Amino acid sequence: MTTRSGVCYPRADVYVEKKPVAKTRDFAGDSMGCRKRQRLSPEIAGKSDLFDVLPDDIVVSIFSKLSSTARCPSDFINVLNTCKRFNSLAVNSVVLSKASAEMFAVKARNWSEPAHRFLKTCADAGNVEACYTLGMIRFYCLQNRGSGASLMAKAAISSHAPALYSLAVIQFNGSGGTKNDKDLRAGVALSARAAFLGHIDALRELGHCLQDGYGVRQNIVEGRRFLVQANSRELAAVVSSAAASNINTHSWLTWSPHPIPHASPRHPAAPGCPLLSDFGCNVPVPKAHTVNIFLTEWFGARGWTPGAGLRLCSYVGCGRPETRKHEFRRCSVCGVVNYCSRACQAVDWKLRHKAECAPVERWLVEEADGDDGNGANDGNDDVITGTCKARGSDLRVHFKNTRETAFAIRKLPLVKAKRYLEDVLVHKQAIPFRRFCRGVGRTAQAKNRHSNGQGRWPVKSAKFILDLLKNAESNAEVKGLDVDALYISHIQPEAQLAVSKSKKSSGASS
Repeated sequence: MTTRSGVCYPRADVYVEKKPVAKTRDFAGDSMGCRKRQRLSPEIAGKSDLFDVLPDDIVVSIFSKLSSTARCPSDFINVLNTCKRFNSLAVNSVVLSKASAEMFAVKARNWSEPAHRFLKTCADAGNVEACYTLGMIRFYCLQNRGSGASLMAKAAISSHAPALYSLAVIQFNGSGGTKNDKDLRAGVALSARAAFLGHIDALRELGHCLQDGYGVRQNIVEGRRFLVQANSRELAAVVSSAAASNINTHSWLTWSPHPIPHASPRHPAAPGCPLLSDFGCNVPVPKAHTVNIFLTEWFGARGWTPGAGLRLCSYVGCGRPETRKHEFRRCSVCGVVNYCSRACQAVDWKLRHKAECAPVERWLVEEADGDDGNGANDGNDDVITGTCKARGSDLRVHFKNTRETAFAIRKLPLVKAKRYLEDVLVHKQAIPFRRFCRGVGRTAQAKNRHSNGQGRWPVKSAKFILDLLKNAESNAEVKGLDVDALYISHIQPEAQLAVSKSKKSSGASS
């Protein structure tokens, strides 16, 4: 056993004024230094230090318990400033690997290079909370996308639910890349893994994906079940924490069908937010993670602008910024607020936005755009009604195949139509032929589309229409529309005008 005085435990002798006194045992077997206790002078008593004979592994065990139960960084930092021995033992990898999330709750105004090094040391020691916290800070604040994503992935490998959900949000939005870097299926898979571990926001996100068919096959019943489970877990967590703290829940667990409007959108004043109508009661606002509080403070000190033209998530408990323009989804009614995920949108809607949301006319056609007084307009009805258009001309494709492809995706949501055409390109799904079906073979994939079984895989037509849908999606983002709420209301291919092949007359006419 390693101690400060040697490599083993000290001898069982008592030194008083540098005179060894051998221990004796009484008739009961208890050890006794002498028959009469010696009194030490104040000078000698002040020089004795009991921590000098305490083994290092016991001190490390105590520090591990302290770091795992610390409620603020100062609880652990004060130990480092005690003495050199405590400083060396407190930074042991065993101690740092068990540190709690509250120990990394550093303020944005206190961020410095030593704080960065301390988080890096904890992450190298295997602390998943440190990996997640430092990964989020590097990805969003320091704009080191690769290193931040790798640290969050390291925490996700250790089944850290918040890290899994953060990676899912990155995949859904294509954060750190372009719009084409979105991977909806990977986002759904990561959300499902985090939901399996009990993450409430991941449960809510997965429920909305199943209800809308976003990145997964649509299943409204299962989506509703996940949403109810998320709210039940939220309620159970609040009740259990209140019971552990001996708090009376009758003061805030009351029925309230409508949320209480707040004075400020960033600082709500009401003590709770309503759940879904399945429960109809108010619960306290969910406590934000320490790294989300850090993100909010970090960009708040810079005037809420993470960059030129970039916006923050409107939910006060998130703090995630955009990494490119028009990355986050907007409210399809007012267009004022924007969210990084469906979970943030659902919570903020119940928390405050339901009482504030109102349709806003962004373009006044009658007055601002030159009304001529006779009821005529400039033809921009699609801007006011929330629609977008895309058009192609002189496309070298077969008309009959294009007509059947366009009819197959009519009235479908935009996201579902794109996924359907992508499956046609790889022959996972077929286009059913209903009008121009002469000489068309039958396939089992076409029967899944409620047809007689005649179908083909018109790859060229599907590719051209898929490009048009992507153009329409880009136009919707420029107008500030909610892309996920769009559907194909009208699509019409037209055949090229036939060219007459009759021979021209030659010679003189009589």
